[in-house]
Amino acid sequence: MPIFIFLFLLISGLNADLLDDYEPLFKQLPNWNREQAVIEPFGDGCTNQNYKLAVGDKSYFVRIGSNPKTELGLLFSREVESIKLASKLGLTPPVLIYSDQILITPFVDSKTIDIHEPENLVKVIAMLKKVHVSNEVLSWDATPEAVIEKYLNILERLNIALTPIQQDVIANRPRPKIEKLVPCHIDVKGENVLDDGKRFWLIDWEYGGMSDPMFDLASLKPASGFNDEELEKALGLYIENPSLEQKERFKQFCDLSYLCAGLWCLIMDQTSTLNHPYKEWADIAFSELHTQINP
Repeated sequence: MPIFIFLFLLISGLNADLLDDYEPLFKQLPNWNREQAVIEPFGDGCTNQNYKLAVGDKSYFVRIGSNPKTELGLLFSREVESIKLASKLGLTPPVLIYSDQILITPFVDSKTIDIHEPENLVKVIAMLKKVHVSNEVLSWDATPEAVIEKYLNILERLNIALTPIQQDVIANRPRPKIEKLVPCHIDVKGENVLDDGKRFWLIDWEYGGMSDPMFDLASLKPASGFNDEELEKALGLYIENPSLEQKERFKQFCDLSYLCAGLWCLIMDQTSTLNHPYKEWADIAFSELHTQINP
């Protein structure tokens, strides 16, 4: 049997298993018809397995949790709470069905954006500000210190030893005062913004929580790879004519966001099956942060 036919049959079998495994949930869809249902992989998720589920002329986006999601303590219940908030503000598609293992939303026929394009960044900053000033409340914190403490506890549980450089960076990290807690996304990147030709949608809220708005904006550094000039422009879009004090405070949050990303990479290096150079990314982050501490 030719290898491509074998792979096709294998994938078809696995997808059929998914339809069988989650049919009790899929049956809650208003137009569910097992005979018309087709489910297929849709992109690579770092902590989830993503699929497009088509039932007749309707399509849905399906996220199924994987091992890294479990290790990172990411809960669909929290993500659903964030999505409901953002959906209420008209920023993301609504949740249709979820359990502790799976999340289903409408499928948006769209493409991701280049967040480095100035006109796109303007729209994304406006979306973040809409969340930040909403006066809505999520039931958990995602401040830098909360995230760092969580990741350090996970690293200890996984028996991952930190190098002297990593320990030095963590010990000497900035600790800016949290001025206010607002709902935040905390994973701001082009892959998490969909353009359907009419509007932008901000998706993937699994890292969201109550935090300082500057920490949300600072996630542009590790998540989108923004350089110093781009970060300065982003801050200027968020705060008109920011002061030197505000610029320094934002830089501290950028460093903390980069530190969180480095710790996240160390965890993913041990838990993810994706072929990404997580250890290399972590080394780069800690090396750059360490150079700032010891120029």
